[in-house]
Amino acid sequence: MRIGVVFLMACQMLFGQAGIALVGAGYVNPIPVRVAPGQVVTFFLTGLQTVLPPPFRAERAPSVPLPVTLAGISAIIRQSGPGTSLPVPLLSVEQLNTCSDPLALSPDCMLTAVTLQVPFEMKPRNPLIMTLIDLIGTTDITFTENGLPGRSFQLSPVMDSIHALTNCGNARTDDSGSLPCQSLVTHAGGALVSASQPAKPGEELVIYAYGLGNTTPAAETGAAAPWGALASPVRIDLDFRPNAGTSRPASGIAATYQPTYVGLAAGSVGLYQVNFQVPQPPSDTPPCGGGVDSNLTATIQGFQSFDGAKLCVQTQ
Repeated sequence: MRIGVVFLMACQMLFGQAGIALVGAGYVNPIPVRVAPGQVVTFFLTGLQTVLPPPFRAERAPSVPLPVTLAGISAIIRQSGPGTSLPVPLLSVEQLNTCSDPLALSPDCMLTAVTLQVPFEMKPRNPLIMTLIDLIGTTDITFTENGLPGRSFQLSPVMDSIHALTNCGNARTDDSGSLPCQSLVTHAGGALVSASQPAKPGEELVIYAYGLGNTTPAAETGAAAPWGALASPVRIDLDFRPNAGTSRPASGIAATYQPTYVGLAAGSVGLYQVNFQVPQPPSDTPPCGGGVDSNLTATIQGFQSFDGAKLCVQTQ
């Protein structure tokens, strides 16, 4: 299943109770909420009494290390097996007015988006290890508003939950207004790969992503990452068909390559980069333009998830 950013207001977990309710999270399906160690992800909540002031209705972490409380909101992840209780660092708290009145100040009009980093200390389940007793136990997250805890919501801790970044929003909602979404893939110098600045055969590109899991050496939760914090190995599948989608490729459709670097982007929080070298395209690869939005789809294949980027490569 591809991981993509969505805005999940249809998921109802209210059960007739008052207080904080989780109405969506992550990138695709609301249940189960899949999270990997170190992942930057957004949880969408209703039932809060806090109303942030217009026009921006947002509070963002001013610096790193990230705070564990923003706008009076905090969160704790607990795992029953290891008996751990992990404070969660927050990147931002933003509110969206869901009522028709743009000046509404009622709390029940507000959908609150809390963007956070899942602690690297969270233990993921390994699907290859099958035991009668699950040593991880249950994993849940509890949100607190001004010192008052709400209900707990169950999480599914996984080894990786890959989400390749685009200009249509990454950990939160699609607010760019641009369709189709453009993958955030850069040349080695940092310029964005585009139809006017396509990748060249032989050059090294960088795909930015969330959710690649634990690193070696272990990264510090909520802190700016050092260079060389390597993630678990992934592979890159390259598909030169025009406008090809991201998926687990059928045999023979895409060629598999090993990335030159997979790890945290230095100076960032929870942001990974996957570097790979672009091979020579097949001779029948069409250039971008005239209905061809991309002529190369690079899919990052992890242990439990995959996602990728669509880009343009020079054909001559």
